[in-house]
Amino acid sequence: IYDELTNWDKNMHIASLEGKSPQEMVDLSESIIEHPLIIFDSSFNVMAYTKHIPVEYELFKETIESGYTHSEIIKKVQKERIFNLLNESNEPVVQKYAGSDENINIYIKISDDGILLAYSCIFFGEHVPDSGYIDIIKSFFDNLSLYFKQNNKNQRYGNLMYENFITGLISNKDISPEKVEEQLK
Repeated sequence: IYDELTNWDKNMHIASLEGKSPQEMVDLSESIIEHPLIIFDSSFNVMAYTKHIPVEYELFKETIESGYTHSEIIKKVQKERIFNLLNESNEPVVQKYAGSDENINIYIKISDDGILLAYSCIFFGEHVPDSGYIDIIKSFFDNLSLYFKQNNKNQRYGNLMYENFITGLISNKDISPEKVEEQLK
């Protein structure tokens, strides 16, 4: 088991450095992820989810089909104070499924320097997960966070380059409108 986990962790780390998508990383982790999982961007759009696990949860199916979390669900999660708990700690939050007294979810956030990059929800079932499973999930998200952090830096760098380019064009008083148009192309 140790060799399998070590090999998986190495492959995940390489995949994150190569810029593999969150879905590819979830697919790569099929042997590790034992419960249905959804990864959302900061706007609650679905980025990745487990495809290898049969799912009984209607909410999971509806969210995957629509591609985002509906506002009613977010309101329930807010009412349960799950976002508050996530913001207070960098640890996974094990909490009852929003609006349910029976099922447990594991909620996780990924952030970089205070900037929220992604959320995740693992639909665990009726039993509280053991610490070993949470440790494996934390390792999965540590590797996944490398992807999100690198992607965030690339977006910020791309935005900065674009802004500098536009500022340079606008501030140049001697440039003709034709040249501005050509430069923008």
